Amino acid sequence: MVVILFANMNWSLGALYSRKAPVARSNLLAAAMQMTAGGVLLLILSLAAGEGSRISLETISLKSSLSLAYLVVFGSLMGFTAFIWLLKVDRASRVATHTFVNPIVAIILGWAFGNEVITLPMLAAGGVIIFSVALILRYHPEGE
Repeated sequence: MVVILFANMNWSLGALYSRKAPVARSNLLAAAMQMTAGGVLLLILSLAAGEGSRISLETISLKSSLSLAYLVVFGSLMGFTAFIWLLKVDRASRVATHTFVNPIVAIILGWAFGNEVITLPMLAAGGVIIFSVALILRYHPEGE
């Protein structure tokens, strides 16, 4: 839990910093640089933790391969590039609402394609998330 909180805090700080930081003018280049740096760092950390020995290619299914491809294309390439662009044109508080909505999308995709069960607490949490996002999107600070 501490690692997840630390990661979210760093994501938020990085998002706020990137609005003013001298980064590439191209959204694609900026996204590619950040994803490459993050990927290399995570690869180094995973190998240092011994994760490389746990890879078993014969246990990888078509379903998991297609899921990974979906995450790479839509979650990373398209999603993160759109996120970088949005940070340049809108308030960070509005742009960050995707982090609230992503779990709802994951639950729906798991139900639709992975035969996962949607429980009452999940529905309640989804309602709270949607209400929270609506509040954030309706808020208009002075001067806007």
